[in-house]
Amino acid sequence: MYASIFFLVCISVRRYLFLMHPFRFSDCRRLCDICVSLLGWALVCVACLPFPLLRLHQDDRNACFVDLPIKKLSLPTSIAMMALGELVGFVTPLLIILYCSWKTILSLKERNSASRDLGEKKKALKMILTCALVFLICFAPYHISFPLDFFVKTRQIEGGCVQRVISVFHAVALCLASLNSCVDPVIYYFTTNEFRRRLSRQELQDSIQLQHLSPARKHSRDVLLED
Repeated sequence: MYASIFFLVCISVRRYLFLMHPFRFSDCRRLCDICVSLLGWALVCVACLPFPLLRLHQDDRNACFVDLPIKKLSLPTSIAMMALGELVGFVTPLLIILYCSWKTILSLKERNSASRDLGEKKKALKMILTCALVFLICFAPYHISFPLDFFVKTRQIEGGCVQRVISVFHAVALCLASLNSCVDPVIYYFTTNEFRRRLSRQELQDSIQLQHLSPARKHSRDVLLED
């Protein structure tokens, strides 16, 4: 789940940076993508290490939407870990995506933007807003229900009716978080597909420009390319 959150943030930041600063980041696009992906997986793996380390031995029960038992921790320690997870895994990514959306919307209001730049900014804004929508639908309910479910299990929240409502809400939130696994590939597909269309369009423009060159200029360009 947190890997999906990381890559949704990366897509939003990537679209924002290449839109607002195209010349600064165009040369290292491929290398940056690989490095950021490797760094993201490493950070997610390290951040999730406490979960398997705190697990107790498995029993023979079969159940759905039940968290695996973990070792007993003091209430302040549990709250601190939960608050850190909410801050790093949900609040900070949400603020980054909203910031990218806000800056892109402001750039659309600039009157000195060319029509082509305006179209590119609208496409980037659609992608960033899509990431924000998927983020809110899939992950916001879980990060709201998670602390509530924790307080129910630690008996900080009492009342049978309230506990049942929170338990059902937490189960639905887990389903929505799992739905992200189906939505992410669609976002990745359209991101890659748009990149391929741009590349094909650029190659076509270069080909047309080459066809309009005079024979002498064509020969000079071929000599330069051979050198």
